[in-house]
Amino acid sequence: MRATAGGGALALLVLLAAVPGLQGLPWPVSTTYGSVDLNASVQFALQHLGAVEIPANISSSCGAELRWVQLPGSGYEIHFISTPALASDNFSFPDYVAYVEGLYGNLSQQTSATYDQFMDFHVGMITDDMTPFYESLTAAEVPFFMVAQSGYGFDLFVEIPGTGAILELTSKRLDSPVNITGWDICQDASHEQVLPAPALQPPAGDMPTLNWRKTTFAAPKAATAAAFSIKHLQANYMRQGHPGVWVRHCAKISWSEYNYTGPAGIPYQMHFVDGYSYPPYDSMNIVDFAEYQESVRDFEHDRWDEWANNRLTMFVEDLDPFIASLREDDVSFLLRKWEDSSLYSLIIDFSPLAGHVIELLSDQRPDEIGDDEPSVWNFCPVAA
Repeated sequence: MRATAGGGALALLVLLAAVPGLQGLPWPVSTTYGSVDLNASVQFALQHLGAVEIPANISSSCGAELRWVQLPGSGYEIHFISTPALASDNFSFPDYVAYVEGLYGNLSQQTSATYDQFMDFHVGMITDDMTPFYESLTAAEVPFFMVAQSGYGFDLFVEIPGTGAILELTSKRLDSPVNITGWDICQDASHEQVLPAPALQPPAGDMPTLNWRKTTFAAPKAATAAAFSIKHLQANYMRQGHPGVWVRHCAKISWSEYNYTGPAGIPYQMHFVDGYSYPPYDSMNIVDFAEYQESVRDFEHDRWDEWANNRLTMFVEDLDPFIASLREDDVSFLLRKWEDSSLYSLIIDFSPLAGHVIELLSDQRPDEIGDDEPSVWNFCPVAA
C-alpha cells in the first residue's frame, strides 16, 4: 500500500469507511513478488498492465532493492523486491525462478491440460475489456495462454518477468477472434472443449481498470488452508466452482471469500488448490516447496527470509483480534513497522498450508504486543 508519513493510510481509511459491510475485515491492497530482474518486472507492469510507478516507501537495506507500481483505476499495488543478502544457501529465490520457468516452458504452448502445480500461485484480476491487454502482450510477443470459464468469460495467464509468478486476468470481452480451450482441471485431453471466440464489440478506448478478484494459492493442504482463512483471517466458506475434481480425484480445491462487495462488484476470494495430479512428477512439487520454506524460516526469532517476500497484503483496522487468534492456536508470525511508525504489519506463516505467507497491515499499533516494539522493516540477515 502506498503511504507517506501516514497520508496514504488516511486516504485508504476514508475509502474503506464507505465500503458496505467491511466492518474491519481484511481488504486486499497489494501483492509483493520477489524478483531477479526488477526492471523487467516493472516494465512489464507499465507496458502491459497500464500501471504507473510509485515510490517504494519502505527503506532498502543490505543491498535490497524495492520498486512499486500501481494498477489503473483500482489503485491496487504490485511490489517487487530483491533481497540478495537473504539468499538461502542450498536453494535460493533465483534458483526457484529458474526451476518454475523450466516447468512453464513457452506459455503460449500451454493449455489447461498441461497446467502445472506452481501455476496455482497467482493473483486474479478482473477487467471489463481484455482487448487492450491481449493486444499489448501479443504485439510484444509475450507468451501467454487462455482458458474459457464455464460461468464467466475467460482467463489469460501470463508470467510477470523475473518473478516466476503467474498473473491471471479475467474478462467477458475480447475484440479479437480467438478460440479458447475450456478448463480441463483433470488434464484429460478427451474432455477439452474449444469454445467460439466472444462476439466483437465496439472498441472501449484507453486501458481499462484492473480490479482485484482473488488470490490463488498452490496449497499443500487446501481444505485446511481454507479453514485457517475462515478462523484466523475472518473469511467465509464458499463452495468451490470445480466440484468434478473431487469425484475424479485429480485435485483438492477449497475456496473462501469475504462478506463485502469489492470495486468490481464481487467479494474478494481466496482459492486453495492442491493439484496433486498435475506435473511435476519427479522433481520438487508444492509440498516439497512448502517444507523447504519451513526449513529455513525462523519467525520465532524475528528473522525475515527471502521466501516471505512473496505475499498478499490486506489492510485491517485493528491487528489485535488477529494476533489473539493466532496466539490461541500457536501459529507462527512476526511483526514489522514502518520507519515513521505510521503502519504496522503482521506477517503470518501460512506456508505450511498454502505455500506463501500473508501480511495484515494497519495504521494502529496493536495493544496485544504490550511494551514490545516491532522491528522496523529491514532486509538484513539476523545472526543465529
